[in-house]
Amino acid sequence: MEGSKMRVAAGSHEGRLRRGVVRARVGLLVLLALVAPRGSARATEQLLAGTHLLVHDTGHANVLKLVAVDRGITVPTGSSAPTVAGATFVIENPLSGARATLDLPAAGWHGNRRGTTFTYVDPRLRLGLVTRAVIRNGRFVKVNADSTGVSLKAPQGALALTLRAGTMLYCFQFDGGAVRIDRPCKFVGRHAPVPAACLASPSGAFVAAPSSSPTG
Repeated sequence: MEGSKMRVAAGSHEGRLRRGVVRARVGLLVLLALVAPRGSARATEQLLAGTHLLVHDTGHANVLKLVAVDRGITVPTGSSAPTVAGATFVIENPLSGARATLDLPAAGWHGNRRGTTFTYVDPRLRLGLVTRAVIRNGRFVKVNADSTGVSLKAPQGALALTLRAGTMLYCFQFDGGAVRIDRPCKFVGRHAPVPAACLASPSGAFVAAPSSSPTG
């Protein structure tokens, strides 16, 4: 009889401990939610193979053309849609640390009725330095710009690029065997493999809405 009472008491004590652990975990989750920056969201990174990249200083202007064809590409939705959040295009040299951010404001974007394609058009550069960009679901990402934001006076060695719309990141990196031409004023990359990570934001990090601040 006494043994049964002891077992019941022990079971009751273990139950209280388990409930206490559950309450502590819930409290921790609530605390993390409260201290997270307002307006921030967890980034969704799409690490993509790059089909073609041309960066060229013609002497009169810098030209950038990026094409990435990948069936796994998904378009941003909801508050991350570029028609709502706009977008930014980050160009970075992972070797020198040189980095620039080009804005693609929401005013330049439009989407099709099905929400499967978003297109940015600004041929006269009234909104920024990007002339055209396209994100097509299950097909491709394209970006054309009339400036790179980084100096091309010396060979680059490698270039990493990220198109960010809201919390969606499309990440590319041309280095190693994917670099076909690398000389002062011209960089050409083809068939870059999927990068190991996205340079614009550490994996799983919290990122705020796009901001405009080109840096050289």
